Formats: sequence, structure tokens, C-alpha cells
Amino acid sequence: MKYFSENTTVFPQQLKSAVGAVDVKFSPFTLKSYIESSENEVIMIIGQATADKVLTDEATLSIMRRIVANWALEVYANSGAIRIGDAGIHVEVGQNRSVASDKKILAFKRDCQELGCKALEELINTFEVRSAEFGEWRLSNERKQYFDTLFRGSNEFGPFGGVPITASLYRNIKRQIQFVQDDYLQPILGNELLDKLIGMSVVSLNASENDKRLQRLAMRLVAPKAIFESLAYRVVELRNDGVYQKSISAAGSNDNVEEQSVASSRALNGLAITLTSEFEANRVKLIKFLVDNANDFPTAPVTQKSIYPVQQMNDDPTSNIYFA
Repeated sequence: MKYFSENTTVFPQQLKSAVGAVDVKFSPFTLKSYIESSENEVIMIIGQATADKVLTDEATLSIMRRIVANWALEVYANSGAIRIGDAGIHVEVGQNRSVASDKKILAFKRDCQELGCKALEELINTFEVRSAEFGEWRLSNERKQYFDTLFRGSNEFGPFGGVPITASLYRNIKRQIQFVQDDYLQPILGNELLDKLIGMSVVSLNASENDKRLQRLAMRLVAPKAIFESLAYRVVELRNDGVYQKSISAAGSNDNVEEQSVASSRALNGLAITLTSEFEANRVKLIKFLVDNANDFPTAPVTQKSIYPVQQMNDDPTSNIYFA
């Protein structure tokens, strides 16, 4: 373990400071494999050089332990009460304790995932604010990969998407955001202008007013489209034994049952229509803004005809069909 001690006295205190709900008698050997997996996951995000630097800084080390501990406990939660031996697999119940229900375990896992992702965003923000001290991060390829979209984190993405979004959800759909940028935004802005916007902070003090306006319009295009394209992947869960749509309900007297139900098609369709309408409207606004300010953005490959592309179909001399 890189960020936790294997000392049986020190480890429980370190873990307790990261996740307050844990027992102070927790053995480091129980969680060791889970912690090491979580540490490797974080190191892949921030890079080995930055990960080593964290060990020398108490503030970032504390944040790192929150990430690792929460992600490790999320995976451990399902098997925490299970004991495997020569006699088979059993569930262990202590003298004054009972096994947590499925619902409580699921809620705990979700909290762990979210708290870990929030802590990751906090850690990255700390690297950015203290960039003079964390030069390893500032110059790393991992930083370029982390900031490869218009958004710096879930707090920036949420207001532009029109629906609340958690840090863990943002992390899960981040690649979808990049796909939307590549498929829909790049043809409008061009590579040079898109790279410029990605490099800008939302609170950039040196950007011109038109640059800031363009950035906001681009964000309002990408966010709803990314959420819309992610819907199909988020409402279903693929398993070896089939495809499921899952929701958690507090109804029923049995607290040890995780209920599954089909999501309302009306609600999903309504959300999809709203998100698509937002995307189309913001797309037109963005292109109009670029056309009206062509002198400021000469590399943008759009013209007046780009606003309503269906009109371009009438330019085909081989067609005898006119689109109004």
C-alpha cells in the first residue's frame, strides 16, 4: 500500500480519518488488495510522478486517502461479511451485530463512489491552485488527458447540462462528452479554435468577452447532447445473464431486497426531447455568433449556410427535389 501504513495500529487511524464510519479495529490486511487496486486507479489518472509527490505533502495526502479509502470500501462492501474457507462460503454475524441489508450496502457503495470522485476533483483542483509546487502535474500528459474537454469538473458541467449531475456520474460520462466535442463541435469550430477553448478556464481573466461568450455557447451545445447520448447507457445495466433497468425503491416491508423496475418511457422521452431541442437551439446560436463575429474567429469553418444546413441540399444540380 502506497498511501496507508500496514501497521495494525496506524492503519485504522488513517482509515478512520478518511472515512469516519469505519471501525477503529479494521485490519490493514482485510482491505489491502482493495486499497492497492484503488491506488493504482488513481495513479493512472494523475501519473506516477505526481503520485509520488503527494506522499511529501500532508494536505494532498489526506485528500488522496479519502479517494482511495472510499473507492476501496465501495468494492469491499459486497463481500465484507462473507467468509470463504474449506467448508464453503458463509455470512458472518457478530455477537451484537447483524448483516447490513442490500439497500444499506447499495446506499453505502454509492456514497463511497461519490465521495471518492468528489475528493478526486478536489485533489486535481489543489494541483491546479498549487501548480508551482506540483510542477510534475502541470507538465504531465495525464493533465492533458484529464482536461481534454471544455469542462473542468462536475460543478462546471451541471449548470450547462440543465439537470443535476454528481461527480461520479460526470466521471462515467466524460468520454461521451469528448465524443460529442469531436462529432458535433469540432466541425463548427475547427481544431484550432476548439483547442483554444479547451485550454481556457471558465473564470479566465485574460480571455476577451467574445472568447468567453463563445466558450459558454459551446458548453451549452455539448452538455445537453452528451447527457442525451448517455441516457441509453445509464438506464440499462448489462450483465452476463441479461440486460436490466434498475431503480431503488423504499417501498415494501423487506429491507433486504433491492427492487428493480423499468424506467418510465414517458419521462425518458420527455427528457430526450428537451435535451435534443436544447442542443439544436444552441447549435444555431453558436453558428450565428461565429458568423456575426467572423473577424474575431477567422478559422471557424462555418458560413451563413451552416446555420440551416438543409438549404445546402438545394445546391445539388443533379437533384430535382427542392427543400423549403
